Amino acid sequence: MLTKAKAMKAARSLAKKLGRGWKPRVWANSGWHYQVVSPCGRLVVFPGHQDWHQDWHVLLGDRGSGTGRYKAHARTFRVAIRRVIEIARADLAAIGADFTEDFDQGGGGCLRC
Repeated sequence: MLTKAKAMKAARSLAKKLGRGWKPRVWANSGWHYQVVSPCGRLVVFPGHQDWHQDWHVLLGDRGSGTGRYKAHARTFRVAIRRVIEIARADLAAIGADFTEDFDQGGGGCLRC
């Protein structure tokens, strides 16, 4: 289990690896946990297990929400970030393609099911 000092150190280290503007966040809830939040506040990165760091989880959602409409995990945090962005782009592309196609055909812009 992480101590507060280890969680702070890990959070700061991860934020530094991710670059300028990433903010570490540490809290206690039956042990110490951490995550980092992107400069835009839409991405949240955290380890799958606070002690082992065997995988990383990423949430992509509304700014400052701390939750995600999209989520992904991978063995590295960089791959997990790329994966969650790919998932969101694919979802939005599918929705946008249906919307645009229907709208262009005079359908009023409704999504087709």
